[in-house]
This record gives sequence, structure tokens and C-alpha cells, in this order.
Amino acid sequence: AGGVPEWKMVALDCEMVGRGPKGHVSSMARCSIVNYDGDVLYDEYIFPPCHIVYYQTKWSGICKKRMENATPFKIAWSQILKIILGKIVVGHAIHNDFKALQYFQPKSFTGDISQITPPQLESQLPGECHRVSEAPHQAAATSRHTDRERWTFLCGRCPGHHGAIQVG
Repeated sequence: AGGVPEWKMVALDCEMVGRGPKGHVSSMARCSIVNYDGDVLYDEYIFPPCHIVYYQTKWSGICKKRMENATPFKIAWSQILKIILGKIVVGHAIHNDFKALQYFQPKSFTGDISQITPPQLESQLPGECHRVSEAPHQAAATSRHTDRERWTFLCGRCPGHHGAIQVG
């Protein structure tokens, strides 16, 4: 896996809801994390520390009912950081997820697959990389999110903003 131990890699995806005037400010309402093998490490609904104005159900699968037993943001934040600290975190437009998480991840430990096209990504991945098609939301499947939707690739050479991830 490109010289990086598999256990040091995770993929993260957050679903957002809208807050603030007209719901234009994003807040995390669900976070899913998978490991290199695609095993779900975390998949929880998260109650944001603010009033939800817009559920964005069409895109997020989040609705008011799903938030009834959601984990409070402060608790979720702590749980998520325990998983991702010291790891390479891969995701699509991952900076948005980190912003919603109110967390800064060093760029050298981040892989943003939105920065390249799928053919470029496939040509740069070693053969042993696993394809994790779309997101890990099967743990709490919604009508819109099933069978690992939204994740693409997870491996040691997932390109970041400026090419392959370099660790160390």
C-alpha cells in the first residue's frame, strides 16, 4: 500500500445539514469512517451544536426522525478524533468534512480524491488497492445511502492536492 501501513489509513465522509440564515451554513449531522479493508469503524448521526434549519434530505439522507437519538457533537467529536488522529484520512473534498468537524488535519496526512479524475486515480493506484465504491453507510442504511455509497478508493497512494501522499 505504497509503503504506508494499512492500519494507518482511513476514509471519512460526513453528511451535512444547514444552519444559520436560510440554512446556508453547513453542520455535520452524520459521520462515517471505514478502514483500508472497508470495515466500518464509525457510523453515527450527530446532533449539531446549533438549530437545524435545512435537513438537505435529498442529498444527505438526513431527516428530523434520524436526529432523535443522534450523538451530541462534543461526544462525537471526541470519538471521531480517537479514530483519525495519527492516520492518513482520505475523502472527497475532505476539507469540507474537516471544517464541519472543527478539526485541522495536516495536509501530509490527507488524501483528497476530488482533486483528480477517476482515470488518473486508477492509473496511480497499486494493484492491491481496494475499491470501496462510494460510502460506508450500510450500518444505518437510509433510503438514499446503501451499500457503501460515495466512497471511491482507499489505499496508501491516494493522491492528495499535489500528487501522492508522502508520509514521514
